[in-house]
Amino acid sequence: FTLTFVWISAAFWSAIIGFVLLMLRRDPVTLKQALVKNQSGELDTRHRQAIIMPVYNEDTNRIMSGFEACIKEIEKSGNLAHFDFYMLSDTQQKPLIEAELVAWNKLIARMGNDVASHMFYRRREKNVNRKVGNVSDFCERWGANYQSMIVLDADSLMTADSMLTLVKTLQSNPKAGLIQTVPIPIRQNTLFGRFLQFASSLYCPTLAAGQAFWQTDTANYWGHNAIIRIDAFMASCGLPHLPGD
Repeated sequence: FTLTFVWISAAFWSAIIGFVLLMLRRDPVTLKQALVKNQSGELDTRHRQAIIMPVYNEDTNRIMSGFEACIKEIEKSGNLAHFDFYMLSDTQQKPLIEAELVAWNKLIARMGNDVASHMFYRRREKNVNRKVGNVSDFCERWGANYQSMIVLDADSLMTADSMLTLVKTLQSNPKAGLIQTVPIPIRQNTLFGRFLQFASSLYCPTLAAGQAFWQTDTANYWGHNAIIRIDAFMASCGLPHLPGD
């Protein structure tokens, strides 16, 4: 009880601090008056961006529909020329492998040749190091072609506004290596799910601001729904295998 109470208490006070900072419009890191930056400008078209979705034995309909939604968002924004989309599969179950291939071919047919030229599907035969290994393999093969990658989870949905804001913010901050969003659950059906969705939309922004106050510019990365500067990632995050368990 004591351990879990400390955990909840720490999160509560972090959220309170975040609420105060947001109410006073203070930057959580510098505590200076927060500036509202205009993110409506054009992208720096000298660089290309990748949006990747690593998957492993996932529900085929779910990953394809979410992936398609993100592609259509970028297409409707008029910025498709600056993005490529990669579905990186580590799926090992034969029925799911076949289902992914069929669904991918149908997706390509729906999107048309112009959009399909920006879409890529690759499945590894051996899922070495699981999804982390898949992302590493993507960087080694194609990372040099892109300034950044937005990493999606298998159940992620991101609006064009969110994705473009991430890219523009990264481009306007040369020292930023990773910018993390605040994921919020959506489209829940059960009573508990709806309660969790409401609670998350209520406290997640304030909790994130509070965590930024404590952790400053070295906060933890949730593993998805973030943009990563690829050259910095490749230079710093290729960690060696350590011996032992």
